[in-house]
Amino acid sequence: MRKKIIIGFLIVVLALSAALFYLTRVQGSVSLSIFADLSNVVQQVMRYPAQIAERATDFFVTYNNDFERLKSLEEKEQQYEIAFNRIAVLEQENAELKAQLGMDRSLNDYEYVNAVVTARNIDGWNDYLTIDLGSADGIETNMAITAQNGLIGRVVETTATSATVQLITSKQTNSQVSVQLQNNDGRTVYGIVEGYDETKKQLIIRPTETINPNPNSVVVTSGLGGVFPKGITIGKVVETTTDRVGGIQKVYVQSDVDFSNIQFVNILRRLAE
Repeated sequence: MRKKIIIGFLIVVLALSAALFYLTRVQGSVSLSIFADLSNVVQQVMRYPAQIAERATDFFVTYNNDFERLKSLEEKEQQYEIAFNRIAVLEQENAELKAQLGMDRSLNDYEYVNAVVTARNIDGWNDYLTIDLGSADGIETNMAITAQNGLIGRVVETTATSATVQLITSKQTNSQVSVQLQNNDGRTVYGIVEGYDETKKQLIIRPTETINPNPNSVVVTSGLGGVFPKGITIGKVVETTTDRVGGIQKVYVQSDVDFSNIQFVNILRRLAE
């Protein structure tokens, strides 16, 4: 439609130009003046429909763009709603699975209570230490203890004013901690902290199955042991070895905690329900 208007306008302009040329040659200046005024009127009349058509085109283009943007926003809103509903379902399923497995403890259910190390026997340096809070402060056995952003042990004995903490570096078999690691394919593998290499200053983890973790991957508590809540940092993987005899795998983990120099600790006390 717009193209036809432009072509028609060009034809009229050419016709007027030809007439103008003829009148200039034949009729003189009076006719020329009349024709020029008439030509201006015709041009204005012809230009008006073209302007209307151009404005109408711009309007419909803008309307179409706005419609497409609105449609896109509506589609995104529907996607977000589906995602939110999916998250709600997953959270509900996760809570039900935790309840069935007895894994209802997470770090969000605990508060951190600060304490000071008051005693540490030189003969059992890597086994036990004593802190300045006890049962009178709400401290109970099996409470997890952290220091310097890492797990160090659990409370094994309390008095009214103090508590004894067994370290995860202890040679005692009951100091073992259930942990989880990430295989290099993203799969979660579980294991047990079964020792401490005093020369390397690294924890030793025995995985429950063959694993090939990436160096520097983070190891955390699994929450499966019934004592430690899930998600407490143990350390980062340094290396993995396999014994020639028996093929037993060991994963060496570097903790952020300097176990030779622990002065302040945090006690994880479960919040009242």
